[in-house]
Amino acid sequence: MEWNVCSVSYSNQEQINLSQFDLAVSGTHARLEKKDGRLLVTDLGSTNGTYINERRLNPGFPIPIDPGSLLIFGLHQ
Repeated sequence: MEWNVCSVSYSNQEQINLSQFDLAVSGTHARLEKKDGRLLVTDLGSTNGTYINERRLNPGFPIPIDPGSLLIFGLHQ
């Protein structure tokens, strides 16, 4: 399956649903996007944050994810 944008959420309607793992994931938590060969993550104003290598992201700003980086949604890694 090829995709350019997908959402991470607590909802069954999104493409990546983490509800069975952690209640710290928001209803609409983050967006993953492939652009110009890079993977980007954007926190969508989640309550418990999105982190790259334990650094919390500012909501609304797409940040590139380097290979081997640790990506955390809420309290779930």
